Amino acid sequence: MTRLYAYDNAVSYTLPDSSVVTLFPHSSLSYHSESFGDDSRQVEMTGKVEFRVTKNPEAPFVANATYATVTVLGTQFTVDELNPDSIGVSVTSGKVRFTAKDGNEGIILTKGMHACLLAGADDPEIIETTQTGGTPAAHKFVFDNTPLPDVLKRLSAHFNVSLTCPSTGKVLTAEFETDNLDEIIMLIEKSLDVKIEKETK
Repeated sequence: MTRLYAYDNAVSYTLPDSSVVTLFPHSSLSYHSESFGDDSRQVEMTGKVEFRVTKNPEAPFVANATYATVTVLGTQFTVDELNPDSIGVSVTSGKVRFTAKDGNEGIILTKGMHACLLAGADDPEIIETTQTGGTPAAHKFVFDNTPLPDVLKRLSAHFNVSLTCPSTGKVLTAEFETDNLDEIIMLIEKSLDVKIEKETK
């Protein structure tokens, strides 16, 4: 088995099929030489890895994370599981299928789409983005009767912080179209009459 690592700096590697992976700090990727055959390509990963996959319709490329699987034909995408409570996938080009290992059929993501899978969930959730003019895309977070702990997990994963709240029995239905976490926290606190604690990781 071949094992690739990144310690304090990001490192790029070329795989046997000419696909290129960039491992972000404290990430790893491994594969067996026989995993790159005529009809499939398989790798195992931990941490955060960007993939630029060589197109081969006859041999789908499968990236196995801790509790999720991403299957592609040829594309560029990033898998981020640096937060132990969730796995995020962002697609730069092409199309991928993002599934929980023990879940359902999963969801299809295309260029510019982002999704997050919470630990223990059956399916990932799409994190919508909007863009106007030349301004950067702002994330649109959509919650529909979502338990507050799940809301905080999703926001924690996206903003790389730790959000906690003692009032865990409440649910939230709301949409936030902003990347200002403090604004989102304030709106949730006012809406649900709770107090949310934020800690930087």
